[in-house]
Amino acid sequence: MALTSNRNVRRYLRYLKLALGLALVGIGTVATLSYLAGSALIAPAPATTPRPPGFEDVSFRSENGELRGWLLRANTPRGTVITVHGVRSNRATMLGRMDLSSRLGLNAFAFDLQAHGESDGSRITFGYRERLDVQAAVRLVRNRLETPIFVIGVSLGGAAAVLADPPLEVSGLILEAVFPDIETAVGNRLDIRFPYASLATPLLTWQLGPRLGISAGDLSPMRSAGFVSTPVLILNGTADRHTTVRDADRLLGAFQGEKNVAWFEGASHVDLYSYDNVLYEATVSEFIRKHLPK
Repeated sequence: MALTSNRNVRRYLRYLKLALGLALVGIGTVATLSYLAGSALIAPAPATTPRPPGFEDVSFRSENGELRGWLLRANTPRGTVITVHGVRSNRATMLGRMDLSSRLGLNAFAFDLQAHGESDGSRITFGYRERLDVQAAVRLVRNRLETPIFVIGVSLGGAAAVLADPPLEVSGLILEAVFPDIETAVGNRLDIRFPYASLATPLLTWQLGPRLGISAGDLSPMRSAGFVSTPVLILNGTADRHTTVRDADRLLGAFQGEKNVAWFEGASHVDLYSYDNVLYEATVSEFIRKHLPK
């Protein structure tokens, strides 16, 4: 009897060791995959962007290093629109918006955020360091062109504009598909790929500290919005799963000044200008005209 009991104990211990071994392998695999995913997300996105005819090359500096941009001058400018691209993109994607600004009689300025396009930078920081680039761009335009300023920020670019500290002193902010906080942004993107994958969000957000020296709390446009008094226009797709209707409403509600939202029916997380340029131009033109100093 005792021999049988000992055998059962040894069998149980073998199963326990096997289960623990498999658990450790699973944890190691998940940790490795999370680390690799984090590496891909913060990796720079360099690109060469040939200058279009009629545009001026502009180089300027922020605390992140040298930044490259384009300026399209209006003949008798009533203001300047700074356009800020999304993640893993560059200033070339802003050409349609720059053309709209020009047709409104405004200067148009676009630049590559740090770690994007032709600008300096080694890591994407989801708006934290990019906010310094937006601040530098606003200073440059104010000092060089001396006109009222509007900022159009797409996704990452919009987040960087809202995260600016102190808040940007501009005539208006136009924000396209901007996440309310980094946890929501990561969770939404995970759930798009696998059901309930957002449960793994902490495995990615915890890396912000050791890899970028910041916390998830540093990447909350919704929290920063409470300090923004500038007029705000939010543009969002009704089918956007990266920045959902609920997310856009949460961000809109956090702003304290004049604010409005325009919904692009059926649009996912896409270039809203390309999706419906008629609606885009009408909405943005009305907002800018309303807030241009008389």
